[in-house]
Order: sequence, then C-alpha cells, then structure tokens
Amino acid sequence: MRQLITGEPGLYFLATTHLPTHGQHPANPYPLFCRWLACLLAFALFQLPVHGQTTPSALLPAADTSTVLRLYDDAFGAHSQLYNGPEYVEYAKQGSRQIGHPFFLIPEVQPGTVHYNGHLFQQTRLKYDALLDQVVLAQNTSPLLVRLVDEKLTYFTINNHYFIRILADSSAKNTLATGYYEVLLRDKPISVLARRAKKIQKNIANQTVIIEYLADEKLFARKDGRYYPIRSKRSVYNLFKDHISEVRIYMRKNKLKLKKKSFESDFLALSNFYNSLLLP
Repeated sequence: MRQLITGEPGLYFLATTHLPTHGQHPANPYPLFCRWLACLLAFALFQLPVHGQTTPSALLPAADTSTVLRLYDDAFGAHSQLYNGPEYVEYAKQGSRQIGHPFFLIPEVQPGTVHYNGHLFQQTRLKYDALLDQVVLAQNTSPLLVRLVDEKLTYFTINNHYFIRILADSSAKNTLATGYYEVLLRDKPISVLARRAKKIQKNIANQTVIIEYLADEKLFARKDGRYYPIRSKRSVYNLFKDHISEVRIYMRKNKLKLKKKSFESDFLALSNFYNSLLLP
C-alpha cells in the first residue's frame, strides 16, 4: 500500500453554495427544493417562445429537465451523505469523572470545512476527537453527533487549523501511521506535520473511575520524500545538518532555545529559515 497525502485542497463543490447556511438547515430539505425547482421552471418558461396553448411540460426541453434533476442530486445527494455517518460515542462512560477532554483545542463544536466523498462542504460545525482520531460533525436539527467515515474524509479544517489524512506505507521506511495530521508547513524543502493525539490516565478514588486526558502530541518533518520524527534538539540538528552553521547562528541571533514550552514554535522558525536558504 503506497503512502498517500490526500489533503491537497480540491475544487469547490458547486452545490455547497445552495446549501442552507448555519442556523438555516431545515429538518426536511424537500420543501426548500420545491421552491428552488419552481424558480428554475419559471425561469425556463420565460426563456422559451409560446405558440398557442402549450403545457409547461412541453415548453421545457428534456435537456433542461435533466439539468434540474442533476443540480438537485448534486446539492441534496451529497449533503445527505455528509450527515449519514454513524453516531459518535465519546470514550468516557457514565459514572466516571473526567479531567480535561478528548478534543482538539476545546470540547465545544468549532467552525470548519470538510472535503468528504469528493465534495467540499463549508460552514460546518466540527469537533476533532484527538483520543480516538475521529472527526465529529454537529447537526443543526439534532443533538446527536455524526462521526465522519475516515475513508471518505480527505482533509478538514477546524478553527483555521488544516488537517490531512495520511495512509501508512508498510513497505517504506520512515513512514507515518495512518491518521490525521495538522499541516504546519507545506510545499517547501522542509514540511512540518503535527500529530495532535491525546492519551488517558485512569485512577480510582472512592469507587469512582477518574479519567484524565493528557496531550500526546508529536512533530514530524518531511524532507526529500521521507518523514523524520522531531523529538529533541539533536533530531533538529540532524535534520538541518547540511546547513548547521547557518542554523546555529540564526538560533543565537533570535534566542531560539528549543525548550519544551517553545519547542514547536522554535522548530517552525528554524524550518522557515532553512527553507529560505534553499529556495531562490
């Protein structure tokens, strides 16, 4: 199985411009479509000449009818696929006490977009469960949350953070596990990805299970078609070894220490600097 990065932005899905926006999604889309179809039919009627008393069906050519039906299938067919996934079930069970939460950034839904089953859907409301590595969609007409099917989800954004899905290549070295990765830097000699995972720690106190969610994030760099885990200052130096003198000077000048609290931001700054040395 080859390793694929399937997250490059695709074409905008035309039908999304016809979809109800946040707060306007009806429980049944068919009344909305009937009004929309009536407008299209009326427009078609006005565009055709009238000869005597002719029925509306005779005035509308077959090609126009098929176009209307195709637009309907595109708009509502794709939209129904988006909300037709399995119900999302959070890991923590009833009766347990939680410290923290399993989601990316915050436990509440956040604005985002999804490229799902070949279509781009904007103005969606999402959660990303970093423990289960699942993308969750909130509905406007139901409190139930829908879990998007991984195989259909190419990439998504949540609160302006861009994630892609990577498929593992079992035959290659320096590969990544299958899952979602945030893209921090791309289309450069050095690309940077982050695995925004979480793990749990269980304890029992007073016959109550206590579940604590802990960050378990990892950084990866892609260079010359291979992925490298970035865990320490040494791994950073090894990555930049062909320009290590310039990188060290830049670090001293900008006071980049690669300490734990600032490790990610420092590494991104160094990666941008390294890329500037290679790009014309």
